[in-house]
Amino acid sequence: MSRLKEQTKRFISSIEIDSYKKTCTATALDQIAECHNLRKIHIATGVGTKSSPSKAAKAFYSDAQFFIKSMASISGDPLHAYNLLRFGRSDKCFSIKDGDDVRAWTQEEKVEFDEHLRRLMK
Repeated sequence: MSRLKEQTKRFISSIEIDSYKKTCTATALDQIAECHNLRKIHIATGVGTKSSPSKAAKAFYSDAQFFIKSMASISGDPLHAYNLLRFGRSDKCFSIKDGDDVRAWTQEEKVEFDEHLRRLMK
């Protein structure tokens, strides 16, 4: 992404991140912030694995803070980045440790993540 010219970045409207990894996603999102005509960013897996919705929202917000603030600054809407984001629906995207097992988040837990992330962005 960093090698793309500015005039090329303005044509990017949709991005899919196959696997969210804490070690490189923050840098990738920083680069994506330079794409001013985005309509959708889909993150397929790894956002909230083995963690609670509130912890996952805080961690995601921390990683994506520059991106979130850049999108808000460009659009004037503090929730602009939130409105661009789509997350995968499988347990590979959101899961929680439950005793010795790992289970997919319930619909209520996904809503909790969503609400917590929106609150952090405002």
